Amino acid sequence: MIIVIIIRYLDKSNRNDLKKNLYIGVAVGIAISFLVGGGLYLLSQAIGPIDHLENIWAGGASLVALALVTTFIIWMIKNGANMAKQGI
Repeated sequence: MIIVIIIRYLDKSNRNDLKKNLYIGVAVGIAISFLVGGGLYLLSQAIGPIDHLENIWAGGASLVALALVTTFIIWMIKNGANMAKQGI
């Protein structure tokens, strides 16, 4: 959803030259996600089942997700009015 909003913004503001950078950023982000996920999976396999550690991982992932969603909401509050004025 965020990527679509950014693409529409670039279209409306006639900044099609930045789409290449957007697509590169998306690809790098996906690759990093797979690398981090694979690393965490290998780490969890090496450590083995530890209930206490699973709770720490779950809590940490929840905090990261909370930070990302909060950042997006704050960005939308700050920039949403400008985007609405431009018809995005």
